[in-house]
Amino acid sequence: MADPLVFVVGLQMQAAATAAEALETLRLSLVSRRTATLAARLSAALQYRSWQAVSGAGWPPDETEAFRFVNAVASAKHAPSRAQRFLEMLNFLQHVLMCTVLMPVTASKRLQGFAQEMTARLGVRQQASVVCMGTLRLLEDLVLDGTSDELDVVLAGTFLIMFTLRARYGDLANMIRLGLD
Repeated sequence: MADPLVFVVGLQMQAAATAAEALETLRLSLVSRRTATLAARLSAALQYRSWQAVSGAGWPPDETEAFRFVNAVASAKHAPSRAQRFLEMLNFLQHVLMCTVLMPVTASKRLQGFAQEMTARLGVRQQASVVCMGTLRLLEDLVLDGTSDELDVVLAGTFLIMFTLRARYGDLANMIRLGLD
């Protein structure tokens, strides 16, 4: 998809003496990023790549090509948030992998405005109801009573751990060991 030499990190990887050093350069560049963030940026990049193959657009995209892409995605009845995700991917490439040629694209007020307008179409998001003590007590009783189905106990325990740790499901899915005092 992209010429790796467009990125400063790509130049650093090319200057590495061995393949292992090149991979270590990339790993260190991405070490502070969550896997969910990386997956979201990859998803947006793959969507652009699919469109690029059909449209004949180049890489890196200029502002006009980027605007054509977000319009094509919007007119194809895709999720309104795709334009915003595409901009987030371009910002990621610019700031994390140092693809400085994307600066005019990410600074485009036209692209930013389009993405904001599309995101506004999602409507007002409603916050989930607050978890009250009664619900927590019910979950705790379900875990402790000993008569509940194993699946119910595991699910209730998972929700209690998530609440206690203020964790998301993805945090728990990647948890290897939990030590309790």
